[in-house]
Amino acid sequence: MGYRDALIGGALLVEGVRSGPHISNWFLASAGADAADLIGGLAVRDELSQRDHVMGIGGAAVGVVAGLAGWAATRRLHRRIS
Repeated sequence: MGYRDALIGGALLVEGVRSGPHISNWFLASAGADAADLIGGLAVRDELSQRDHVMGIGGAAVGVVAGLAGWAATRRLHRRIS
């Protein structure tokens, strides 16, 4: 999971510096990766400690929301610029 997050974060940084129109796709990829983590965490939630439950499932849920919010915001921004 850490490598995937680092790759997506790096791609977001590069596209952000370039101000490329494809940055919204990287936010969507981030949300999708976190959604996979959320589903995986929910599948084994009975086996998780309270701390892992909050950190794993909660963190993934926040990541999904943040990724979708970033995707929507960058799409609106590029529509205004275009």
